[in-house]
Amino acid sequence: MAQNRKFRRAAASRGAALGSAPAARQKAAAAPPDGKPEVIDPKAVFQAGLAHYNAGRHAEAEIVFRRLIAGLEKGAAPASRDVSLAQALNALGVMMRVQHRYPEAIALYERALQLDDKNPGVFSNLGNALKDAHELDGSIEAHRRALALSPNDAKINHNLGVSLVQAGRFAEGIAAYDKALSITPDFADAAWDRARALLYLGDFKHGWPAYEARWGLAEQKGRKKPGVQWRGEDFAGKRLFIYGEQGFGDSIQCMRYLPLVKARGGTVIFECQPTLMPLAEGLGADELVPRTPGTPPPQCDLIIPLLSLPEIFTPDLASIPAAVPYLRTPPGRAAKFDEAFARAGRKLKVGIVWSGSITFKGNRDRALRLATFLRHFTLPNVQLYSLQKGPPEVELKLAPRDAPIIDLSPLLGDFADTAAAIDGLDLVLMTDSAVAHLAGAMNRPVWVLISFVAHWLWLADREDSPWYPSMRFFRQVRPGEWGPAMGQARAELEAVAAGDRSRLPPRR
Repeated sequence: MAQNRKFRRAAASRGAALGSAPAARQKAAAAPPDGKPEVIDPKAVFQAGLAHYNAGRHAEAEIVFRRLIAGLEKGAAPASRDVSLAQALNALGVMMRVQHRYPEAIALYERALQLDDKNPGVFSNLGNALKDAHELDGSIEAHRRALALSPNDAKINHNLGVSLVQAGRFAEGIAAYDKALSITPDFADAAWDRARALLYLGDFKHGWPAYEARWGLAEQKGRKKPGVQWRGEDFAGKRLFIYGEQGFGDSIQCMRYLPLVKARGGTVIFECQPTLMPLAEGLGADELVPRTPGTPPPQCDLIIPLLSLPEIFTPDLASIPAAVPYLRTPPGRAAKFDEAFARAGRKLKVGIVWSGSITFKGNRDRALRLATFLRHFTLPNVQLYSLQKGPPEVELKLAPRDAPIIDLSPLLGDFADTAAAIDGLDLVLMTDSAVAHLAGAMNRPVWVLISFVAHWLWLADREDSPWYPSMRFFRQVRPGEWGPAMGQARAELEAVAAGDRSRLPPRR
């Protein structure tokens, strides 16, 4: 009973006790359309909704589950021991969450728990939705309620760990991951999240070996290439193939290791994304090959994935190879930007990026809108330049005609072009994405707006990066709240625009 009262107090602190959803949520979870519902077979309808969900047809699944709920609530469904109203509400809540409709999902889970408060799965589903809505205290308590009912459920222990880490409670989160792995040792997601939490704390000794857990993830299936793994030994007279495996930012971060690898031996063959290849020339690889899905590795004696190099060369924070710049603009790229930069006159030239890849599942928490950038960083002595690529570019069409922003995207064919643009700017101000790595690798001033718990590479409670000396962070002080970070960045930008260049690192 004490746990029950505690959870209700936590819910009340955000405006709704577990048994009494606020009016907006009650309305969001209300029974569907008017009209006399037909008599239905609950089990068959539930299975139809489940089939839509498993096929990724979430909107269709929503319609089916709403139909089921209407039938159960209005008596149009015969009594069935196979499907209960609580089960149907929970299923519809899942549909809302996968569509990022978190308040509706929370309302549905709360209604389900009013009917059945002994279901650990629904409590944990509620905890996941509360986490997504940045209501982390309530999320943690919901998962603890679930564990009180089912303490040896590996998935629920993992869910608790995720919420604890998102709240910045890393030690507790790692303990929850450990518990999940003690129950299910081959739980790949728990092992992966545990590794990232260790790295976030700067515990490289344990974090790098644990980072190999990534190969158990579903999205990594097929990316690990066969061959004899290089362990850092001298390989004179042999061929070593280093292959890319993750995103652009990860590749840029670890390209710093290529000269160190070359110093240990024979022929180095480096595979990376085609748009990064012009920047990789001269870093120590004897051969560059484009990263193309399905392409077998070249003939070699040894092989290693790019993101396994830090374990060999960086056992602790003090050993991070941070000699910069290690990436430079290739010759002949800068001239195309002359006209655009001339338009700034004597104003401070600031490049901006407001979103990373929209296919990255964590982009929602790290991205902003162009309108937010314009609202905070439109200043008299500042000329903004968009370095944004991809679908978020469309936001430029919605910007006011007099907005102080020049779109460079038509000139950015690859990352070497982006490097040339960065070279001509005074500052890059952006959210977390690959361009931040590029500016840091070039030792150009870059200010990065990051979420409360961001990428593990940025570590905890720091305003600077040991990986990139020219980088500065403006962190959220609370999950999901950008206002203070944006305000701090604006104040710093005002000072620089007014002539205080001491706030920017000197060019090397």
